[in-house]
Amino acid sequence: KVDLDDPTTPFSASADDCLRPFGPIELYPTSTVLNYGQSLFEGLKAFRREDGTIVMFRPDMNARRMASGARRFLLPAVDLETFVAA
Repeated sequence: KVDLDDPTTPFSASADDCLRPFGPIELYPTSTVLNYGQSLFEGLKAFRREDGTIVMFRPDMNARRMASGARRFLLPAVDLETFVAA
């Protein structure tokens, strides 16, 4: 039997770094490990013209930023045409 609380167990590097039984995990408020897990957000600006039509402000730039963020997060990027059409 392996005592997971024993720092000399082969699963452990030190007393502060060892396997523990299932339970709550303490995280610091500034920890980014779970922040923005697997999601991206890119806000679009839209304006209503005097004739009542609604137009988006540079959606191609938003699509490029979204694709750049996706690459950084190792997520599949949406192609420019699909993003703008959506």
